[in-house]
Amino acid sequence: MFLLLRYSYPDLVVEKIWGEWNRLVVREVTREQRQQLLEEKIAKKRAEFETAIGFRRVIEMMCRSGKPLVGHNMFLDLMYLYELFHRDLPRDCSEWQVELHKLFPQIYDTKYLALFVPGIKVATLPS
Repeated sequence: MFLLLRYSYPDLVVEKIWGEWNRLVVREVTREQRQQLLEEKIAKKRAEFETAIGFRRVIEMMCRSGKPLVGHNMFLDLMYLYELFHRDLPRDCSEWQVELHKLFPQIYDTKYLALFVPGIKVATLPS
């Protein structure tokens, strides 16, 4: 319906209005108004896009920083992080480890350290 109206009546603009009553609003506009509406729509889409990729930028900054990545019981977290923000997981675990360490050269898992590194005391909170 939008395309039909857009091409058949170039001086009309059709907008979806969502709320208590979902409806279409058709109004007449000048070329300047149409251009302004288009620019506003593009700006809104660009802002949505920037929001959607915002956390990816955080991950990229973490990779570039060269600082250690520290977490607790983070094996699955690292897998999700790799697959969601870098590329699909390889079939071979050793290949994934090599690729992961290219992204994050220093990874410290505090659960692993507490369980398997001699000399680290594990303290429990009193009840």
